[in-house]
Amino acid sequence: MKKSVKKFFLLGLGLAAVGAAASQSKRVKKAVSELVKKKKLSKKAGEELKNELMKELDKLGKKSKKVAKKTVRKAKPKLKKVKSKAKKTAKKVVRKAKKK
Repeated sequence: MKKSVKKFFLLGLGLAAVGAAASQSKRVKKAVSELVKKKKLSKKAGEELKNELMKELDKLGKKSKKVAKKTVRKAKPKLKKVKSKAKKTAKKVVRKAKKK
């Protein structure tokens, strides 16, 4: 049961990473535009950098989503087993508590 809980925890972290990657696009655009405003990058170089970074973030997001879907698909049957074990354990605890 500990292994299953660990896997679900890791799955949650993976899904959080997907969300974080998606939210980074706004930050990337803002950071590049700040560099252009400060004249540390030309407009052309800024656009190229922004486009390249956005492509990489998109690739990362797609890969992460694919891995997350695959993990969820594998985890569903195990989740059912964990739920049934948890229910059985909870019923035993309730029975013991009622007897006291």
